[in-house]
Amino acid sequence: MKIIDSHVHLWDPHHLSYPWLADVPALDRPRLPQHLAAEAPALAAAIVVQADCDTARALDEVAWIDALADAQTALPIAGIVAYAPLEQGAAVADYLRRLRLYRRVAGVRRSVQNEGADILRRPGYRAGMLAAARAGLSIDMCVRPAQLAGLRTLLTDLLAEAPGVRVVVDHLGKPEIAAGRLDPWREDIARLAALPGVYCKLSGLVTEADRDGWREEQLRPFIDHALATFGPARCMFGGDWPVVNLAGGYQPWLHCLSNALETLTADGRRAVWHDNAAAFYHLY
Repeated sequence: MKIIDSHVHLWDPHHLSYPWLADVPALDRPRLPQHLAAEAPALAAAIVVQADCDTARALDEVAWIDALADAQTALPIAGIVAYAPLEQGAAVADYLRRLRLYRRVAGVRRSVQNEGADILRRPGYRAGMLAAARAGLSIDMCVRPAQLAGLRTLLTDLLAEAPGVRVVVDHLGKPEIAAGRLDPWREDIARLAALPGVYCKLSGLVTEADRDGWREEQLRPFIDHALATFGPARCMFGGDWPVVNLAGGYQPWLHCLSNALETLTADGRRAVWHDNAAAFYHLY
């Protein structure tokens, strides 16, 4: 079956600064297409998601990824989810126009996982998301469980002004798997899934579990709930490489998700592995 990985990262600390890598020495080295190709199966395509480099160089990150895509064949990079300072509100429109000069830019992300939930209530952030939607860009949201309720309120308002907006929740909202804490995450995810145009990524779960010894049965309630609420038509596979290497690596996560999807029809599995990402990011 063809696979599109909807969530990979690439970086080279010798080229751009990624301040957060100083706290994660296991990842603080170049992670390039050839490194992923050595660990992953042959991918039909990959979406490279911004990796929080120095924000002053975020446009340089896009140019670097785009040049990598042109220069190598190890990894078919079909799309880029670029950093965008959405908190600037309507003023972000010029920045978005500059992103649009790169044909591979399919979406934007301004990660808020390490900020207070109040950022999602700020009028500027909402205006920035509206500008991205009107520019035809999808929006990746990287949030934590305590922010899910605020995200639903924000997206409800956004959908009233931009009914066609496409939003995907990265890593299922980073549930507290290691603690076995399904609630209130379970209800908050169900309420998000009730909104049209909102998708989720089956990604990043192993690093929210017991990284040194996670088991498939720990992850299954979270995966099963995502499939039950969003449905196979709005879930997409993400490897979250190379962060996944902090918790066993790419292949164990691929195997875990493959087992979890066995109950789906062939069409459902194809949607999660390939079709949903292709449609969401307008790859073909």
